Amino acid sequence: MNEAYDNLVAVADRIGAEWEKTGNDCAAFPEIAWRETEGLDLSHFGELSNLSALLQHPEVSRLQRHSTFSDLYFMLYDNGHFWVEVLNWWGSDINIHDHDFSGVQMQLAGQSLNVKYDYVGEDAVDGLLGDGRITVKSAEIWEPGDRSFVRPGDVEPHTVNHLSIPTVSLLFRTHPVPRYGPQNNYFPPGIRSTYGIADINFRTNVKLLRVLARGDKKKFHETFAEVVATQTPPQTLFTLIKMTDILFHHEHIQLVRDFSTSGHLLAEKIVEAAAYHRATDFLINNVKRTPGLSDEQVFAVAVLGSVYDAESLKAILAQLEERGRSIDLRSIVPGILSHCGDAKAQEVLNVLRLFGLTEAFDLPASPVPKR
Repeated sequence: MNEAYDNLVAVADRIGAEWEKTGNDCAAFPEIAWRETEGLDLSHFGELSNLSALLQHPEVSRLQRHSTFSDLYFMLYDNGHFWVEVLNWWGSDINIHDHDFSGVQMQLAGQSLNVKYDYVGEDAVDGLLGDGRITVKSAEIWEPGDRSFVRPGDVEPHTVNHLSIPTVSLLFRTHPVPRYGPQNNYFPPGIRSTYGIADINFRTNVKLLRVLARGDKKKFHETFAEVVATQTPPQTLFTLIKMTDILFHHEHIQLVRDFSTSGHLLAEKIVEAAAYHRATDFLINNVKRTPGLSDEQVFAVAVLGSVYDAESLKAILAQLEERGRSIDLRSIVPGILSHCGDAKAQEVLNVLRLFGLTEAFDLPASPVPKR
């Protein structure tokens, strides 16, 4: 394993030397990293046991830091300008986002569905674009050994929907570049904002509200209304995003309705984005891991979790078919419903109705009985 690590460091050092010739230009980094990693076998770093052994290496041990990005974050190299990181995904996924860095991503293990989007929007309010339009740009399956570019800024926002457990990726990536950041998050059908508002006070407020929701309902409702009344649109958006599991419950849904008609800036757009986020989150973090689903059914849920209307679904299916991966959702979706309990199946139907897809699949209004 030390030999694999020494080879990685040698390649990284070469990348650093070549990149320095460009003045460490962020935009130039991906092509240099791509060229220098051509044919490089990094599969050793896809095994957790190998990463554990590497922690005995003083240099690797020194680099480790806390990160909530992925289920296990592991850093292999950092020369002060770019680093090499390993991301282990054991069931979690991420929403649509762009990057404040550039790099090259390598798939070490597992399969993932990568969907890239375009965003057009204007009239920013406190850092939130609420009247935009998100469209599908491309879709592809990442297999072990595949590589892809990571472009900086908002040119290629994307989402990665992991199909396997685990999936492991390795990135050669620059340090964050201030002029591209902070990273934007995108919420169909048309909102873009940044989670850069999430300072310690914001996070504490969300935790406070979540804990308060366990107790007296009246006190929670009053406090939530007071908090939201003082927030900026991005703060309110992310408060709703972080609390959809509570706020969209029948006990508290009136809070969402009241906010939507409150006259708060962009209130209707924020509620719409939160509803779509809740729907997508339900598909990829609940339905996709339903016991008994076949690989093809998991893939179908991943596709549905990457769309938000009939047009986006059509675009993703067309992109996948061009790459030799077709899928008959009309025949697969009823089978997915049959593996769900009635309550979950009804929720799936509600999501597909929100996306305008029930007619496309000729689905009933009520759940399909389990077989």
